[in-house]
Amino acid sequence: MKKINEIEYHIIKKSWIASSIWLMGLLYLIILYFITPIYKFCEVYFDYPKINFSAIRLILFLITLSLISLLILTNNNRLVFVKRAISTLVPAITCISLVIIIIIISYPFVQSYASDALNIYLLRVDACVVGYSMIFIAGFFFDHSKRKATQQLFMYLWVIFTVFIFFNLNILIASFILYGVYEKIINYIFLSNGYLFFSIFLLYFIEKQSIKILIWAIVLIVMFFVPSRSNTICFIFATLFPLLFNLKRLLYFFLTLVLFISFFGYILSGSLDSEIITRNRTFSSDLEIDTSLEIRLYQANKNFENLQSTWFFGDFMGDIRIHGEDGNETHSYISFWEQFGIIPFLLMLISVFTLLYYLYLLRRDTSQIYKSTLILSLFFIPSMLFAKSYGYNLIWFMIPRIVVYYQSLKYEKFEKQKTNQEILIGDNLKSQVIL
Repeated sequence: MKKINEIEYHIIKKSWIASSIWLMGLLYLIILYFITPIYKFCEVYFDYPKINFSAIRLILFLITLSLISLLILTNNNRLVFVKRAISTLVPAITCISLVIIIIIISYPFVQSYASDALNIYLLRVDACVVGYSMIFIAGFFFDHSKRKATQQLFMYLWVIFTVFIFFNLNILIASFILYGVYEKIINYIFLSNGYLFFSIFLLYFIEKQSIKILIWAIVLIVMFFVPSRSNTICFIFATLFPLLFNLKRLLYFFLTLVLFISFFGYILSGSLDSEIITRNRTFSSDLEIDTSLEIRLYQANKNFENLQSTWFFGDFMGDIRIHGEDGNETHSYISFWEQFGIIPFLLMLISVFTLLYYLYLLRRDTSQIYKSTLILSLFFIPSMLFAKSYGYNLIWFMIPRIVVYYQSLKYEKFEKQKTNQEILIGDNLKSQVIL
């Protein structure tokens, strides 16, 4: 399959409405993965004024819904191929719709679950109602417009993110490695998720292999100071797995990487306290005394006991009723079943298998679109199994993106065949006139 980095024949026609929807989706991704984690960090450690990003994301969602309604009314698309894409995405769309309905009808019942149940409910509205919908729309339209500009923007955001982290190493070390900060601390997972999102895209925006290796090594160094074990392991797996089928490139990659990390390790050895290395959760975990793992297993067991009696309809915010506070959901996508019931859970599994099926169909594709979707999938799907709960919504970005890409390639083939047929008919008519 040919190498392309642009969708020339996108199933949605170019128009100001479609471009506006694309822009809303892009803004959502930037707010979610770049602005929110960095600004929340500054709120906690530098006393920046509080900003309600949930409200901003809700406004984006409402504007986007209005634009989609307008797009449907104007019928500004390639209907046959849009219908094919939508029909393939019916399980995902139905799943998200059921989740929204369940959350809405649960509102009268959850307010007694905890003293701050309403705030928790609104956070879950942001993560699931707005989050699932907006990231799905973002994936559907992501490759529609101005792809080169998106590449450059993501590169600049990655550089700013990297510089920001290195400028705040002392705070990160004190908070998440030495645990010397207790009063002010943020969820480092937000930083890790956002940083890796841009890192994975950047790896497949850049063609030169040596620069890719440099970026990969920088990401690993950053993950040392933002110690999310699951994200680090899944990132390494996702980025190295495709290289297993190219031993020459894998060997070159490892040799260059070992030299770089050895040099960096030598520099750090003279400036870092050995305690920073020995107490880092990512690279020196002892599973026998891992309190984080113990807590997660306890949460999973308690939630599973509840699931046995609520397996069909689910128990939205049941974890709040059981534990009395937020953050105790099962840390895997089994929590999706626990929250929303068996039918949305099965629809979610069908949607994931749809993603895998289309990735397989396009396995010979060499475009950046395919490669970045593949690596994001390899990164997120294992974490769905072992580390990420239902609130992490990246899976809903990859599913529509790969389906739209596949149907856009089909549309391109159709258009070119039609053009060739028209040329052939024109040539025949000319020859008949001459005769």
